[in-house]
Order: sequence, then C-alpha cells, then structure tokens
Amino acid sequence: MKNKLHSALILLNNVYFENKKFTRETLAEKLKEEGFSHSKNTITELLKFIDEIFGIELSFKNREGIVRIIEDDQNHYHFIKTLVLNGRLQQEAIRHKNHIVSFSSDTDFDYTDFVFEIYKAILQTNTIKITYQKFHTDTPEFYVLKPYLIKEYLERWYLIGGTENDETRVFGIDRIKDLDVLTTTFNPNPEAIKLYKNTIGVNYSGKVEK
Repeated sequence: MKNKLHSALILLNNVYFENKKFTRETLAEKLKEEGFSHSKNTITELLKFIDEIFGIELSFKNREGIVRIIEDDQNHYHFIKTLVLNGRLQQEAIRHKNHIVSFSSDTDFDYTDFVFEIYKAILQTNTIKITYQKFHTDTPEFYVLKPYLIKEYLERWYLIGGTENDETRVFGIDRIKDLDVLTTTFNPNPEAIKLYKNTIGVNYSGKVEK
C-alpha cells in the first residue's frame, strides 16, 4: 500500500493534464524513475486502487494502448485537479476503500484546506476535533467526530460524521473555524456512506425512490 497514493497522483495528473498519455510501458518507466514499484501486477492493482478510492475507471485496453477513462463522474474534475496540483495528501497507508467524496455539481472547491485535512483523516481513519460556529449563534461549539464522508451540494461542502455517542451529524465545512486531526482511530461506517450515496443534498428520510 505504501507509495500507492503517490503513484495514483502521477497517473491521474497524466490523465487530466498532459497531452501525451501514458502507455503501460511509459507509466512503468515513470514509476521506476520515482522509485516506486512498476511491475505489470503493480499497475493493474493501481488501476483498481484508483477505481475504489476515486471512482474513476481507467484502462490501457484500446487500439493505441494509452491510458483512457472508461468511467468517470465529471464532477470529480475539480477535486482531482486540486488534489493533483496541491499534492497535499501524503503517502499514507490507506485503510478505507469506499467512495468518500460525493458531488452534486461543478463546484469551485472552496474551503480547500479543511476539505483536505478531513479527507486525509477519513483515509487514515483518524478522529477529528472541530470548532464549529453555527450561523445564528455567537458561541462556538466543540465536537470530536469520526469523519465518514465529504459531500458537496449546491457548491457548498459538508462533513458527515459520527459523534462520541455514535449519532450521525452533518456539518457545513465553511462553518468550521478550527480543526485538529487526533491520533485516535475509528471503524468506518459503510452504512452512512451507503445512505448518503442515494441522498440528494444532506437530508434524508424514508426509503430510496427511483
């Protein structure tokens, strides 16, 4: 798992921002230059990793043999762009493999710093402590949370997390005034992620309707 995230960023940067696309061979050469594993099996696992973490399916199986996007939610674009250009995510062991970022529109990706800090905490399954200021109160509130999911809705970012009492709560990231990533870890909540995957916005009730 070590260095896999960095390798993924190298490939995604090529997919989104470079005209000359990698073949398996040229990707292997690039990974070798960076000191990363570059075998055929490693590249196959890298494609699977990108699909699981980012929801982007890539393939080299085409006439030209170059990397192409098979399936991609186009709303990922700004997130991936910021992810690649900032390089904020460090080479950490990834324990959480569900889709943990959700989009509804072509957002401008505001509140970048806190979004990245929360995203890293989710990947590393670290609890966080936030100072939260509601719109209509003067006194901030403090929460220790298990961050489950980052969700964008109508160009506003939200954090869905579990409280110390295991209550699932929603917080507007623009209202977070301070954030600390703690050393304590938590078990991911796949049910919360599954629930919000089928939810428009951040409020839900009843069963899923088509």
